[in-house]
Amino acid sequence: MSGIALPTGDDYSSYDVDLAALWTNVAYDVGDAAAQWDAGKLPYLHLMFHPEEQGPYPMIEQIADGSWNALISRWLERIKAYELTGRRCVIVPLPEMNGNWTSYGVDMDNPNPQAFIDVYRRIHKTARSVGIQSDFCWAPNNTGVGRLADFWPGSDVVDVVGMSCYNWGGIFPDAEWESPTQVIAPYVAEVRKFTDLPFVVTQVGCGMADHQAPQWFDDLVQLQVDGVIDDYIWFNIDQFAWADGVQDFNRRVSEGFAFCGD
Repeated sequence: MSGIALPTGDDYSSYDVDLAALWTNVAYDVGDAAAQWDAGKLPYLHLMFHPEEQGPYPMIEQIADGSWNALISRWLERIKAYELTGRRCVIVPLPEMNGNWTSYGVDMDNPNPQAFIDVYRRIHKTARSVGIQSDFCWAPNNTGVGRLADFWPGSDVVDVVGMSCYNWGGIFPDAEWESPTQVIAPYVAEVRKFTDLPFVVTQVGCGMADHQAPQWFDDLVQLQVDGVIDDYIWFNIDQFAWADGVQDFNRRVSEGFAFCGD
C-alpha cells in the first residue's frame, strides 16, 4: 500500500535497506502512482491544495461555491487517464478536513462540516460521471474539532474509512507518549457507531524517543493482526529533522506519500 500527501520534509527515496523493496518511496504526482501500482501497492491519492502549485489556499466555503471546480476537474481528468492504463487507486478528497491546519479545514470557533460534505459528494459525483471507478476514502484527523459523525458524507459515497493518527510524544514538550491503542482505538470505536466500512489509518507516525519507537511500531502491527484496523500507511516524511536515530527508524519502516497537484 502506498500513500499520497504533501511532499514536505526529507525525501527518503534513496534509502538503502532490506525493506526498500517492500515499502513505497516518496512520490510526487499521479504519474508516480503508476510505479507504486506496478510494484504491487495501492496508491491513496490525497486531493489537497498545495501553495507552491495553486497559490493561496482556498477556504472550504470557496470550494463549496464552485470557485475551484476547474482545478478539481483537472485532478479527476488525470486520475481518469491513470485508470485508463488499467490501474486503480483510492481517492481521498480533502483529508484532515476537521482540523484548522489546512485552509479548507474548519474554523475551530465556527465549524462548517456541511460545506465539506457538499464538496466531497460533488467530487464523488463528478468522478463517477466521467467514469472513474476507483474507491473513495473519507479521512479526518483524530485530533480534529467536533464529532466525526458531523463530517460523514454518507456510506453511498465512501468505500474506505481513513484516519490520520499520530503519537506526538517526544516531539512537543507537553505531548505525552501514547500507544497505538491510545492513539487509534477510541476513534475506531467512534466511527463504528455510524459505519462498518474497512478502517485504514491513512497517515500514522510516531514521535521521537526512538528507544520506544520500534515497540510502538510492533504494537501498531498488532492492531492490524487483532482486527482493530484493516490496514495503515506509515507517514515516512521527517518534517522536523530530529535525531538520526529517529530518521533511521523512519527509513526502515517508511511508506511513501505525494500530493495530487496541478
